[in-house]
Amino acid sequence: MSTRLRDIVVQRLRSVGSRTSEGAVRRLTMDIEVEGCPEMVTLSLRDGELQCVSSDGLNDGPHVIAALRFVAGNDAFADSSPPGPMPSIPGRSLAARPPNELAEAL
Repeated sequence: MSTRLRDIVVQRLRSVGSRTSEGAVRRLTMDIEVEGCPEMVTLSLRDGELQCVSSDGLNDGPHVIAALRFVAGNDAFADSSPPGPMPSIPGRSLAARPPNELAEAL
């Protein structure tokens, strides 16, 4: 996961200083791209419990996992406990494809 956005946010915070008291974040909505596929992910706190949902309808899919990793920081995987089950994601076939007729005509 790219940390470019986080780095820019840190720079911004340093430039503005601490002008206000700390607020409470209750919901985050992010555009997350995984393997070239963008989805919108919302993380929210309801009655003290974390709710996760993605525009693909999954609450534990790769986009939600990427959003959780971003919010938790890069050291979130220092934990040695085994990961939970990951849903399988259909990949693109690398089998030979028929030649592109338009490309051949050119």
